[in-house]
Amino acid sequence: MNITKKLQNKNHRKTLIVLFIVISLGLFSSVSAYIVDKATKKNSFTIGYVETKIEEDYTPPHKLKPGITFPKKVTVKNTGPNDCYVRMLVTFSNSQMENVCSIDYNKTDWRKDEQDGYWYYNSLLKSGETTKPLFTTVTISSDVEEDNLQDFDINVYHESSSTKFN
Repeated sequence: MNITKKLQNKNHRKTLIVLFIVISLGLFSSVSAYIVDKATKKNSFTIGYVETKIEEDYTPPHKLKPGITFPKKVTVKNTGPNDCYVRMLVTFSNSQMENVCSIDYNKTDWRKDEQDGYWYYNSLLKSGETTKPLFTTVTISSDVEEDNLQDFDINVYHESSSTKFN
């Protein structure tokens, strides 16, 4: 009989241990599910569509000469559906010619940021509108000797940013 009681106690202990493990696992999974539970919400953002283009009225001189002025009218047209802000960057392909040329920048409708070198249009450019010209003429200094004149390009780069963010 003593053996029977020992077996019953042993079986009873095994049952209690298994029961304890099952309850512990159940509690652990509930607590961890509570701690780890998360939700995701997708937020969609769309940026207003902008399409702009540089328009240029330019007649190159037949021959580069000291003191000549030639027309080069540069504007930006907003061809997209949304209003935008515009900025332009003007660079020369030849730094020697940059030093002997002057450009009649429009400082009324445009302002230059000396830190980044861009010219910023002072007004909002509405859909279908064109900016006032950034400049209209280029002049080669009369102080330069004709033998020192070299071919060059004036590069105009522009960027536009939408005013509409959904």
